[in-house]
Amino acid sequence: MKLLMTLVIAAFAVTAQAQTLTTTVGDKKYDTYGLASSAELKVDSTTSALKPVSHGIRKKKLFALVPVKVYYAELLTAKPEALVKSDDGILSSLKAAGPVQLRLTMLRDLPAKKISDSFVEALKANDVAVDEGDMKTVLGHISTMSEFKQGEIFSIVGNTSGDKGFLYLQKPSGEIITVIGSAKLPEQMFSIWLGKPVDDKLADLKKELLK
Repeated sequence: MKLLMTLVIAAFAVTAQAQTLTTTVGDKKYDTYGLASSAELKVDSTTSALKPVSHGIRKKKLFALVPVKVYYAELLTAKPEALVKSDDGILSSLKAAGPVQLRLTMLRDLPAKKISDSFVEALKANDVAVDEGDMKTVLGHISTMSEFKQGEIFSIVGNTSGDKGFLYLQKPSGEIITVIGSAKLPEQMFSIWLGKPVDDKLADLKKELLK
């Protein structure tokens, strides 16, 4: 039986937008964690149905030797058929495929600051400025989320409309933080996973997400 998890969110935003993100978890699982069979994003009066595309494990080498599991990543988009599943084409196709969701299920306890720091490392590898502008705001919000517990879910949804980019950061509690910036903001954020990999384990995850 499918479990419908509905999260009604009081959004933190720089506008009066109201968002909800509803995730339907199906029968497929990774270990004991259910995978999304669909999701629905509502922003004011606009509703977008998101469909699963791919998924994979993010591992990271501990002390540069032993790889440990960090989180399980699921990619969902409104228009999967618009994705260009190639190493160089995936990022530029996100706008046409959007909204795009990356759903992260934590596989270990991690301080939010540690997640934020790992994002900084990956963003720098993709020549994204992290000390100013929109991305500084995004990373600041993530770093203040305290600790992510094993089994908790953190979702990042990106969308582009005209000359504006929207990122919706959904905390494990269900609360959504909205950051509105340039049209490049979603693509910059997703370059962490779909751009130039900062290490070989992130490269492995990218290959899984491109399937």
